[in-house]
Amino acid sequence: MSASLVETFDQFVRRRPLPELVDFLLHLDKPGQVAGRLHTKALYKELNDWRNSSAAVQQLRNRASALFLAGLATYTKQEAMGRNFAVPWGLNLNNAQDSRGYKEYFMRVANHARPAWLGDCHPGQ
Repeated sequence: MSASLVETFDQFVRRRPLPELVDFLLHLDKPGQVAGRLHTKALYKELNDWRNSSAAVQQLRNRASALFLAGLATYTKQEAMGRNFAVPWGLNLNNAQDSRGYKEYFMRVANHARPAWLGDCHPGQ
């Protein structure tokens, strides 16, 4: 992934609406997915650095759903089973009254990426 594609990936995760992010994730080629995985890992590391309280990290905390969808689209089983990767509470996939469309975004990414590790996840992990 070229530097400009990494920057584009970063912009989609940090600032673009979720429907646009989902469309972007669905169009990543294999090299883009690999580079996206590396950048997603770096963003999770930034998010979970308790020493960093910058505005950028606060913004990233507000975009946890976008970061989760990026991980869903790009992660291998090893990354997905890591302690930093979990469904954000705001995603609320069990809510039948979801007016934000999070369940639809999740299903679109999951159906496209078809992560083999998804069946290995257990509630509470």
